[in-house]
Amino acid sequence: MSKPTITLTRITVLIGAFVISLLFIWLLFLGLDSAGLTLPFVPIVVPIVLAVIAAAVGIGAYVTYRELNVKKERMLSHTALQRLALGKASSLSGAFIAGGYAAVALYSLPHIAASNPAQRFWTALAAAIAALCLCVAGYCLELACRVPPPDDDEKETLAA
Repeated sequence: MSKPTITLTRITVLIGAFVISLLFIWLLFLGLDSAGLTLPFVPIVVPIVLAVIAAAVGIGAYVTYRELNVKKERMLSHTALQRLALGKASSLSGAFIAGGYAAVALYSLPHIAASNPAQRFWTALAAAIAALCLCVAGYCLELACRVPPPDDDEKETLAA
């Protein structure tokens, strides 16, 4: 029986999540607008919170990379698995959130002359950029969790 492995999240999966979310939210806004309902307001706190989470995940990626690849320290398997799961969740959720807020920004773009759509556009654009940063930080955390192959000296030590 082979050892179970966890692969990196493929870029095509992240792009697909972004596109699916963008199309879904675009259609939702189209339906709300055609029904004459008020389009939801995007709070200013959303891009701020997303940026803080992206920074925390990015710092985690940097620390993990330094521990595993630069300092060559060993990490407990459950700690590495937790960080890998956080990276996967961050990259996928960042892609979905970025697609949703990109759709909000694109839908608000034709009406940017009015004050509410302009504010919705700029806030949604900032949130989409922050969510893309979260996606990239999560993917970097996934990459940082890869364990480098042992050096020749280590192979001889392990064999003895």
